[in-house]
Amino acid sequence: MGYPTEIVESADEISLNDMLAFQAMYQTEYADNAVSFTANVPEGLDLDETMKVIQAWLPDLKGTTIMVDGTREQAPYERITEEEFETYEVTSIEDSTDEDCTTGACPVR
Repeated sequence: MGYPTEIVESADEISLNDMLAFQAMYQTEYADNAVSFTANVPEGLDLDETMKVIQAWLPDLKGTTIMVDGTREQAPYERITEEEFETYEVTSIEDSTDEDCTTGACPVR
């Protein structure tokens, strides 16, 4: 989006406490109800410290899931380095239409 990388935090740079604080704020100030939220956290977090953070926010949160990296075979997110990201091929379709799927049936590949 054109923002300098030094002012943008990625999910792996945000602590569990800060993620849950955001959920509590959003739930109170914007949704006025439960907000379903999954906090993706890296493997190896200290279990006692993690429990303290969860317990501190528990009275204020609804619909919270803690997903530890590597616990699901097809997890929705995978932590990679910037260098790994740069090696991936980027493709885009300018008009947002996948020409192979214009009939409504995409080919199996």
